[in-house]
Amino acid sequence: MNPNTLEKTKLFFLRKNFLVPAFLLVVVLVVLFLKNGDNITFAKVESKTGNLIQTVRATGQVTSETDLSLFFNKQGVVKKVSVKVGDKVSVGQVLAMLDSKSEYAKVTEARGSLLAAKARLQKVIEGATNEEINLAQVALTNAKRDYQSTKSQQDTLVANAYNKVLNSVFEATPVGSGVSTSAPTISGVYKLGKEGTINLSVYSTGDGLKFSTSGLATEFGSVSTTTPQMVGSTGLYLVFPTSSNLSGTNFTISIPNKNASDYLANENAYKSAIETREVALSSATALIDQKNAELDLKLAKARNSDIDLARADVVSAEGGLEQAQANYENNIIRAPKAGTVTKIDIKDGEIADAKTGVIDIQDVENLYVEVLINESNIANITLNQPVDVTFDALGDLAKFTGVVVQIDPSSVTTDGIVNYKIKVSINEKDPNIRPGMNSEVSIVTLNKENVFSIPKAAIFDKEGKSYVSVVTNEKSKKYKEVEVVTGLVGDGNMVEVLSGVTSIDYIAIVTKN
Repeated sequence: MNPNTLEKTKLFFLRKNFLVPAFLLVVVLVVLFLKNGDNITFAKVESKTGNLIQTVRATGQVTSETDLSLFFNKQGVVKKVSVKVGDKVSVGQVLAMLDSKSEYAKVTEARGSLLAAKARLQKVIEGATNEEINLAQVALTNAKRDYQSTKSQQDTLVANAYNKVLNSVFEATPVGSGVSTSAPTISGVYKLGKEGTINLSVYSTGDGLKFSTSGLATEFGSVSTTTPQMVGSTGLYLVFPTSSNLSGTNFTISIPNKNASDYLANENAYKSAIETREVALSSATALIDQKNAELDLKLAKARNSDIDLARADVVSAEGGLEQAQANYENNIIRAPKAGTVTKIDIKDGEIADAKTGVIDIQDVENLYVEVLINESNIANITLNQPVDVTFDALGDLAKFTGVVVQIDPSSVTTDGIVNYKIKVSINEKDPNIRPGMNSEVSIVTLNKENVFSIPKAAIFDKEGKSYVSVVTNEKSKKYKEVEVVTGLVGDGNMVEVLSGVTSIDYIAIVTKN
């Protein structure tokens, strides 16, 4: 064989043998690149240093402290039911009354008998000293002063209640065949103190839309959709709607507005204030009569006979008055506690049976939320612990506060799950909160400051230890697994990291496709 040929043959085989492992090396490198590079994605997690909060949340219902079913102590014809379902009542308020003319007359008679018996007793006792007479005169003066004070106070309460009636939600009602269907908005506080009607007319002039009023107030002004316009000296203001069809429109504003949503409540409160005034003035008048009688007895000449008999008459008269008052009260249902009327089973003119519940009220002054707390969390709940409360019916924006007032010592087990019942009182008094509403409570059981934490999803278990992935080179898809020591788990599944990584580390969730 030609030497040149031999050399060429050797070179060919050398090159051929070199190309095979070189090709394999390229294949391996490509596989490795794909494994460690393009097939890996990093989802960076947000670590933070701050407060780590643990919150226990539970759902429950609003309940009241007491449910009461009230009744008459005797049978009789219902004279008047003074409340309706939904009314809020105060302690001692009269809710309903039977026809009781005869019983009331007997109370009045018994009071007169008692005063007469006391007068007779005093007449048979030695005359009073000058000091006693002076004290009796002072007592009478004080009783008269108290009457005037009570009258002034009650008159003010009645006047305020009446003013509230007059200020029931105002409404402008279209009149006639005006082309506008939009009514002006009425604001302000009505201060004329009398009932009536304000007539409102809207008309066009060369200077634009104008309005005029008559009736309770006479006013001329320009129509404005932004600036409130005064209605005479009524204290009311008008803002007109943005409508081009106002001209030629007439409205009436009734004072009070008996169609208003709050009119009946305001009217009942006014009637109640009048009744309260009458009772208060009657009591104050009776006190004046008593002190006047006492003074007369102090000034009377003393008698030295029948003292024991006179005293017995007083005792008998006192017993007669007590019995007469008790008989009279049997005709009345009073609210023993403040609350809301939830049921009425009687009407005016009907016959009510004795001892049969006819009016139900629920205590609204002591509303609370009752919830079940899992056994894993109950150890972190304490009395007087602050609570945030929301109600499904009121929306998430209506937030309230409360406090834990009761933790039941016994557990409630359902389907193998152990819970403990707690009661949460509601701090705010809101008429929209009603018994039976669904609610959610949130209780912060831990608030640890200056904590470094990361999402729980970034932590994975390996051989019984906790690890996170720390990116070392994002461009080349390089990362390392770092062991970490974890602590508390807070809201949002944020986990406290005690050691292993810091806030400067690029912590990611690694996905291998």
